[in-house]
Amino acid sequence: MRVFRSFVVAAGLGAALLACSTTPPSNEQMLQQAGFKAIPIKTPAQQASFQGMTPHQLTRTTYKGKAVWVYPDRDYCGCLYIGNSAARSAYMKHAYSLLVGEAATNKLEDDPYWPTAEMNSLDWDAWGDPEAYGLYVN
Repeated sequence: MRVFRSFVVAAGLGAALLACSTTPPSNEQMLQQAGFKAIPIKTPAQQASFQGMTPHQLTRTTYKGKAVWVYPDRDYCGCLYIGNSAARSAYMKHAYSLLVGEAATNKLEDDPYWPTAEMNSLDWDAWGDPEAYGLYVN
């Protein structure tokens, strides 16, 4: 019985760790959460129109006199996501928050344009007056 209880506890901890993983949601999941509806492609006319759309790109179009946003997904579901302006705004806010969160967690040292120790130890006196190069240093 003890072995079984240990196994259940270990499985529960594993499930909890898996639930806490930081895998970002896919575009399709974010579209659905924002209010987009997945429309399956059923007819040859729909298929022809679908093939003419730029895949994986939100595009504004008009449907029955109303502005809608479409997202053709050829790879994941082979369907067309369609939503209104409010759904697009919700999607963009969520995508922006993920982008900002990702940028905040990146280390500056990982940035290729961040000054390295070599650049910080550069002997500027050997280069002459920095103001001659347009570098106005206080």
